[in-house]
Amino acid sequence: MSSKDRAVYDQQREDWHANMGTLRTPRVQKILDELWIILRSNVQHGHRAKGGIALEGDSFLGKTTLVQLFCKEFHLREISIHGELTEDGDERWPIAYVTLTGHPSMRDVNAALLHYFAHPGGSGASGELARRALDTFLKCHVRLLVIDDLHFLRWG
Repeated sequence: MSSKDRAVYDQQREDWHANMGTLRTPRVQKILDELWIILRSNVQHGHRAKGGIALEGDSFLGKTTLVQLFCKEFHLREISIHGELTEDGDERWPIAYVTLTGHPSMRDVNAALLHYFAHPGGSGASGELARRALDTFLKCHVRLLVIDDLHFLRWG
């Protein structure tokens, strides 16, 4: 190989290794299967409050990566079934995903949710933000809310 060909080959190999995706080990597949079971079981409860899922474990085990893989699969499934737009012509966003940093309050979480949807009303009182976030969820047909690093939330 010429020097240039070797450099191109090495770059392509580095890119592939850096972006090879998630390995579906038996443990990863078992957790993904459990997430699907829990999500599907929520359909049986009508409009009542739904069960939640909490993944815990040491840092750098791949919890966020696993949840993002699940979210991607769920999002693509919902879009393929229901389409990219709602009946009213709004964009369909089956998942709302926010990552918490610092020690945010519920007001900060609602503002982060509005930011996720690029909603212009990201400021105001806590109740107003919650109402706007809920309205946006309903308009976009959100079916799954994921909050990464929920343990940072200030509950008071």
